[in-house]
Amino acid sequence: MMPALQCRQLKRLGQLMLLVASLLLSAKVAADENEKKQSRAAQILRARGIDPDILSSLNQANALPAGENLLDISVNGELKSSQRVMTGRQGQICFTPDLIDQLGLKQPAQLADPGCIDLSQQPGFNLKADPQKLALSIVVPQQALADEPQYSGEMGGHGALLNYNYYSGVSRVRGRQSRYSYLMLEDGINMANWMLRGRQQLNEDRGKVNINRGTLYAERPVPGWRKRIQFGQIGVSNTLFSLGEIDGIQVIPDRGLEKDSSESGSIEGIAGTSQARVEVRQYGALVFSTLVPAGPFHLNGIPLHNLNGDLDVTVLETDGHQQRFTVPASAMRVNPSGNRGLSIAAGRLNQAGESGSGVPALLTLNQNWQVRRLSLQSGLLLTKMYQSLGASLAGPVLQGAQLAAQIVAANDRQQHTSSMQLSLSGSYSLTSSLSFNASVSKNTPGFVSLATASARLAERYENDNLQYRLSAGWNSPSAGYFSYSYSASSRFGDNGISRYDMLSWSLPFRKAMLSVNVSRNRGNSSNRQLSVNFSLPLGGQNFSSYYRRSGSGGQLGAQIDGALGKNGTYYLSSGRDMQARMQSVQGSVSANLHYTRMALAASMNSEQAGNVSLSGSGGMALVGSHLLFSPQPVGQTFGMIELSERLAGVAVRTPGGTSWTDWRGLALAADIPAWHPAMFDLDTESLPKNSDVGNGHHRLAMARGSVKRIRYNILTSRRVLLTLRLPDGRPVPRGGLVRDDRQNIITTVLDDGTIYLENSPVKGTLEIAINGENRRCRVDYQLNDEGENDAPYQQVSGVCLLLPGGGEPTGAAVRAG
Repeated sequence: MMPALQCRQLKRLGQLMLLVASLLLSAKVAADENEKKQSRAAQILRARGIDPDILSSLNQANALPAGENLLDISVNGELKSSQRVMTGRQGQICFTPDLIDQLGLKQPAQLADPGCIDLSQQPGFNLKADPQKLALSIVVPQQALADEPQYSGEMGGHGALLNYNYYSGVSRVRGRQSRYSYLMLEDGINMANWMLRGRQQLNEDRGKVNINRGTLYAERPVPGWRKRIQFGQIGVSNTLFSLGEIDGIQVIPDRGLEKDSSESGSIEGIAGTSQARVEVRQYGALVFSTLVPAGPFHLNGIPLHNLNGDLDVTVLETDGHQQRFTVPASAMRVNPSGNRGLSIAAGRLNQAGESGSGVPALLTLNQNWQVRRLSLQSGLLLTKMYQSLGASLAGPVLQGAQLAAQIVAANDRQQHTSSMQLSLSGSYSLTSSLSFNASVSKNTPGFVSLATASARLAERYENDNLQYRLSAGWNSPSAGYFSYSYSASSRFGDNGISRYDMLSWSLPFRKAMLSVNVSRNRGNSSNRQLSVNFSLPLGGQNFSSYYRRSGSGGQLGAQIDGALGKNGTYYLSSGRDMQARMQSVQGSVSANLHYTRMALAASMNSEQAGNVSLSGSGGMALVGSHLLFSPQPVGQTFGMIELSERLAGVAVRTPGGTSWTDWRGLALAADIPAWHPAMFDLDTESLPKNSDVGNGHHRLAMARGSVKRIRYNILTSRRVLLTLRLPDGRPVPRGGLVRDDRQNIITTVLDDGTIYLENSPVKGTLEIAINGENRRCRVDYQLNDEGENDAPYQQVSGVCLLLPGGGEPTGAAVRAG
């Protein structure tokens, strides 16, 4: 039994050994066959001028080449920035803690190497590289994203600013010459988020100079309360009452921490002459001034003290005529600001020409609520002899319909009268092409604002009785766009009614446009305006012919306007007065000079009457020891853009407009929104050809009143085109792999022994595998330290010395020619 059992075991062991030997033999045969296939493939590649070693570098799972790569990085589908990252030989991507913060990710808890973090090893992280697009997509769990606070903003910084807006014009009419000029200034200082601001205005009219010192106030945000505190000469905002400026203090909600809904207005009208000046006043103070061309105009974003004071609009024509009309406050309350929270203001009413005990001390409180889709506001105004209560309600009432209502009750103890004001406004979009707007404000006899009640004028109670405004708009693909607006106002003690209405129609067909605008002003000053315009684009220019009528005179003419380069525009017009039989010509040139805006305009008629004017605007700021300039006015929050290299003319797109660097590589980011993420993008097309940027996209959130330095790391790329020959005079064969001194594959040899290097050091060593000869050669080169910025590359030619058996070659280094 035992010998038989042993025999069977030996037999099974022999069968197992035979099976193992058979498997090993099959593997050996397969390996030999694979080696033969690879050898044949290598021979084919060599015959076609391609080094077979390239296959091993392209056969990796992560196809990003080892070394430094500039990648567009996105997180959960949102593009974050373009960054230079290091990639290891095994394809791992190195992330630094600063880069993780910029991507909006939480820092990993446990780090083996804090200086180089491999996010692919983090739980739930998925990284996918696209070598063709040089992009990296990172998908992370929601809990890996960095928490965003309820409000965020970088605090600190200091700087000074000066904004300016000027106009100077000389007119000559009937042999008489007159000059009108104005200069509007705003200066200020930012320090530790405290903001000090002052406004002044200088006017010169026919040799008489008038200086208006305007306002002077200080402000600081209080983010813990979500408020702003202001004191000095300030305009009371976020209130239900018709108040101008006070000398005092106020605490108001910070709009930057809520939905942005700044208090602003809009006006429309028709100018009869070119370079007409439009002035807008509220509570008697000039809040906006600009120049407009002849024809209809529509101006948005008029800065206001609040939504409770009418806008007095004056259009001053260059021929001396004036138009005046009023935009009622009720027309601006259709969508009032809904800044939730409590507002408090206290001080003395700032009335021109009055001071001391005659100026009332006041206290006003206003509370805002947001109840579902409705905005509610209540207010209280207290002085010794005048008290007032107010309430308002605004919001959608039907689909496509908005309604706002406001009531204010006043008690004037000095005159022993109680009165009331009721305001209603609404808008309704019946269809996508038909809309209506309406507003009405009705006062009871004796109702006056605090400013009027405190005045010492006998006629102070000739106050407004009724104001209303109606408008409608209809858009038809075949008939064009129609709009009509009508406003009227009346006063107690005056039987007259002031009216202003305007009718507009425009019809586009193909690329041309026909428009007709008619306006009529009746009341204290009566005037009629008619404008008919036909425009047709011609290439990059716009040609138009027009007919304008103002009063009893009419003018027929043509004009052309267009762009002058990337940052300029021009306007040229010629017309004939049909009644006076007088020919006239007007022209203007305006330009954004990167650091300021300027415009030059002139007009002349056949009677030698004319006008010449120069206007401009911009801002400047002192950040540290650097004085910076901008074509845009400097806002409450601003910063300095700084390049690591002294490059001029580099464009950076900022929230306040495009800024350009000066000869120091510095630029002014003039206006940055507070509390909200702001994007800054460097235009790489404006960089010299030999320069690049490490990260051209910055995303910042700044607190109100902060001053920030924004730095861009400029990379000077030394692009090199080498032409190499072997010692026997032959060009280095095409297809050979090129390695640097760290044995990283960086490129391959092109035709005629040429090698292109994208970002080369000043001194370098290259080792080249000679394709088809199983030999290597090496070349040492040195470039010129200072190359032409706009040259696409430096050219280098030389001899690649052979490496026999891995030894060191002999010979001189190659230098750029």
